[in-house]
Amino acid sequence: MRARTALPFLLLLLLAGGVRADSTPDPWALLGKARAQMQQTGAQLWSFRQTYLPTGFDRGEEETGRVALDLPRCVRWDYDDPYPKSFLLCGEKLWTWNPGEPAGHIYDLDQAQPGLDLLLLAVGDLAERYDARAQPAGNAIRVQLVPKVAANQAASANVLRDAAILLGADGSVRELTYRDAEGNRTTFRFADRRPLPNGTVFTPPANVKWQRETGADHP
Repeated sequence: MRARTALPFLLLLLLAGGVRADSTPDPWALLGKARAQMQQTGAQLWSFRQTYLPTGFDRGEEETGRVALDLPRCVRWDYDDPYPKSFLLCGEKLWTWNPGEPAGHIYDLDQAQPGLDLLLLAVGDLAERYDARAQPAGNAIRVQLVPKVAANQAASANVLRDAAILLGADGSVRELTYRDAEGNRTTFRFADRRPLPNGTVFTPPANVKWQRETGADHP
């Protein structure tokens, strides 16, 4: 049954221009269609479950939260208890803070740890930074991203070792996975997509004292 369901999906991508005539998936066409769909849908709120798996470990730590998307402008990540924290990415700036604490941090996007920005970056920006390939993954397509500058050659630039975006049969982003320079793996699984409710803001809180970070430290 699985082979029968995968074949129509690949044929659909071929007819839509997401797969080249030689049946090799075109990763940038797939990501372009997914991003266009996200922007056309409008601002959304997704639930996520994050698994962080340190190098050498068999089991990882799990956290949950929500990600609000208003592409191409902003993406905001809010984590639930017991370790609530927020990340707001707009343009070339990243704000990060812990709710209830008086201080927060501001980073230039190129100084911050990559990974959280993968949903915000335009396809052209991704193509400048990564080589990509796509391959079937059951009834989905997984797009693998490998930095054009190797992580072991640019640790000070916070380069990822690799990343992957899993696209569902409807073209939506189902999972986001990335490994940092040390090999630690972070995976987000998305669900419960809905229109962005009133009250979700894409401005940093005014009651926080912001500290501008210019060194190598990053969240």
